[in-house]
Amino acid sequence: MKNKNKWILGTGAAITALAVLSGLAFGQNLISAEASGWTSQGAGKYSVVSEGVLVSEPTDEDYNHANAKRTEALTKGEKINEDASLNKSSDPLLPRQKLKNLDNKSAKALQNQNARVSYKPHSKDGAPEERFLYVQKLGTADGTVLVEDRTTATPHLIASPDNRAYLFEDNGLLYSIDSESLTVSQLTADEQQGVSLDELQSLVAESEDDVYLAWATQPFWSQDGAKVAYLSNRNSVGEEGGEIWLADPNTGEESQVYRSGDWLGLLGWTSAGDIVFWEGKKSNVRLLSLDGEATDLGLGEVYNAQLDPSGRWLVYSPTKAPAEFMAYAFDTGDSEPIASATSGLQFDPSVEFSKKGNKVLLVEYVDDSGDRLIHIFDLDTKQSGRIAPPSKVAITGVPQWVTDEQILVNGKEGGISNAWVVNTAEGGTSDEN
Repeated sequence: MKNKNKWILGTGAAITALAVLSGLAFGQNLISAEASGWTSQGAGKYSVVSEGVLVSEPTDEDYNHANAKRTEALTKGEKINEDASLNKSSDPLLPRQKLKNLDNKSAKALQNQNARVSYKPHSKDGAPEERFLYVQKLGTADGTVLVEDRTTATPHLIASPDNRAYLFEDNGLLYSIDSESLTVSQLTADEQQGVSLDELQSLVAESEDDVYLAWATQPFWSQDGAKVAYLSNRNSVGEEGGEIWLADPNTGEESQVYRSGDWLGLLGWTSAGDIVFWEGKKSNVRLLSLDGEATDLGLGEVYNAQLDPSGRWLVYSPTKAPAEFMAYAFDTGDSEPIASATSGLQFDPSVEFSKKGNKVLLVEYVDDSGDRLIHIFDLDTKQSGRIAPPSKVAITGVPQWVTDEQILVNGKEGGISNAWVVNTAEGGTSDEN
């Protein structure tokens, strides 16, 4: 009979061996490079900024070239321009950032606007220093999207659910930028309990203890974009643990909702509007209501956890070296296994969700040489598959979802950086058992 849940389209002995090692009860499809159709995007490195839209990033070769140029200039006694590292300009030694629209029908509709946005963060000496965000403003199927220029020191931008605003961190404070007007606003306050940030930094500098002033960090938008949760030590500078705060991006109102004397880390928001966070050295995952009540999810020690964009699922590894991954459903409170390393080694700790949040992408290290295999799991249908790269391609990093069926894979072929778009829905005929 045909087993519709297991495809083995091996291109060689190594692929076939991996298929035999598969041990998950729900079965795994091994889709070969030929079957999945690796479409080269040409030399370079890319990331996904919107459905069907890619942006280039500097490659290893680009950085090596830039460093060689700087070394050559130093050898000649020439002065090195450090404006790029200080976020005062883009790096002239790196190639200009490029956009690639995979949907040819809408290529003309993609509007690209480069902008240098000025803002003045609080500085240690109290004198505001003008800094800049280098962004590209795009009109896409997802609305207006801002993309930070990867060739500068521009802070990482965190999009709201509707892409109308973005968050970023700078010098221990949180800021927001409006997608349309490109107006930058400071989100978190400069002072706590009547003590200015400058005074706090002086106190920390004079302290004999090893104190790190993390003013505000790890921001997460709520599912409706109405609130931002973040970590701070605003009311406990110099003490163990930290606090979870809420900020209203429209009014600027802030409030502390949780305080712990232990280590904290944020994971995001559920679809029901609760905050998910880590607490304690044993990495227990807890649920926090907006009135400050925290409950343990009962998952034990958890590692490499991440929420899906819809806030329905928590995907995590119960082992420090992630050899397996589980999925916890917030609506039922149940956990299930979704991936297990077939090689006996481990996965990359990063988890990539599709836009709808129902599909998970993981990367397995299949041997000590660094060879990798891509795992796909559908949280709704429980179908799984594994994708093998072409024999001469070495995957670098963790692929990203381009659409709900396609992924972007960066890698190297013959030592040269390249990018491919891979169709995860394609496969072959089932095995006859």
